Amino acid sequence: MQILIGADLVPTASNFDLFRAGDAKLLVGDKLVDILNKADLRIFNLEVPLCDTASPIEKCGPALIAPTDTVAGYKAIGANMLTLANNHI
Repeated sequence: MQILIGADLVPTASNFDLFRAGDAKLLVGDKLVDILNKADLRIFNLEVPLCDTASPIEKCGPALIAPTDTVAGYKAIGANMLTLANNHI
């Protein structure tokens, strides 16, 4: 079994459209798609909450959020598991 563990995969305002399009090659490129397709299990860190309504707590620094429709990018690259172990969730 081949397991691929990636790092933070983050929809941001600069790439929302790429995530929404759900096209793995546009999102990460041909070479990485080939590597992803060879893995039996693909794990990434979901660096931001996916939510359509922002209701941030009062804190220092930005409140990061990405629209729920950006999940199409995670599906396109075949993410089997997403971790939530980070400081933005």
